[in-house]
Amino acid sequence: MSQRRTKEERKQILSEYLADRSQLRQILKKHKVAKSTFYGWLRKYCKKCDQPVYTDFTAKNHLDLMNRLTKTEQMVEVLREVHCNCYSPLREKLEELEFLHGKYSVHVLCEALNVPRGTFYNHIFRGKHGNTVQAQRREELKEEIKRVYDLGNRCFGVRKVTAILQKEGYHVSKDMVHKLMREMELFSFRTDAKREYEREMRRKQDHVEREFNPGRPNVIWVSDVTEIRHKNRKLYLCAVLDLFARRIVGYHVGYSNSTHLIKMAFSKAWKDRGPIVGLTFHSDRGSNYQSTAMVTMLKGLNVTISYSRPRTPYDNSVMEAFFKSFKAELIYRGRFTSEAQLRREIEKYMTFYNTVRPHAANNYKTPAEKEENYTKK
Repeated sequence: MSQRRTKEERKQILSEYLADRSQLRQILKKHKVAKSTFYGWLRKYCKKCDQPVYTDFTAKNHLDLMNRLTKTEQMVEVLREVHCNCYSPLREKLEELEFLHGKYSVHVLCEALNVPRGTFYNHIFRGKHGNTVQAQRREELKEEIKRVYDLGNRCFGVRKVTAILQKEGYHVSKDMVHKLMREMELFSFRTDAKREYEREMRRKQDHVEREFNPGRPNVIWVSDVTEIRHKNRKLYLCAVLDLFARRIVGYHVGYSNSTHLIKMAFSKAWKDRGPIVGLTFHSDRGSNYQSTAMVTMLKGLNVTISYSRPRTPYDNSVMEAFFKSFKAELIYRGRFTSEAQLRREIEKYMTFYNTVRPHAANNYKTPAEKEENYTKK
């Protein structure tokens, strides 16, 4: 235990330290003074003399400060990129943070907008995001139902599909198969098939009709979703492409092929290019594109909705061609060590595709060059 020191003794110890600060440990050992006691003297001295307090500064202190500085800089970047603040409604903050998920750590994102990490994880992995265990099981069942349906030359109905799946060991009810087949628009051959087909065609029209070369930008956007496998996890990429210059105007990567994924991709495109008058949005007939939430959003923006004909991929062949190039030029060639790296490479590819890669449909100009030439006319 340190003995009480006189004023003169304290001055003597402080003067030795100020003469050579690197010898603090030896000075404290020599005078048998505790470090906390010494720092108390030093603070009083520096406050009285209006000088900064100098204490030991180790490599660990330096690393901690650098980490804190990096984290603070990233939090500032997050606040610059989002379109809300920490006082905005929680739903808005979660949606904005999801845009940046993968670009910054979850700790940085949540601290920047004062969102609990548990709440953010619930939104990403377990919320109304299509990422629940039940939602994953539904996606797996859809794949198996589609396989059996195709195996039966598209003639198997609910009962036959259910029987085959149960025979193969799947615990699935007829009601569940019926519901999922309706979502995927898989119907067996029936005597009234022609009448239903004609009624469906009147209700959901193809306004594009394979006319893939509009005369100006922002006339027709096409969209589709592709699956990307990374290690043991599935990711889904939704892209929105402007047919005029074959430019990717919006995209989003998510963990499920859900309505939310489509809405996020379209919202990014609309935020960057909109508002637009006379836009047609064309896609296949996936349940996510036909959902009430998606249709309501598009109608609210006065966007004309167009769908490909059932089981006719050529009606959306431009998107099919884009995803073929995307996978051949990036996914099948890459070796991604982490999901964050994969997301960064996807972002780089979109920039490369729009600004560097010549496109045959543009007379080998890049999409950015074709749009720039149009605006100069």
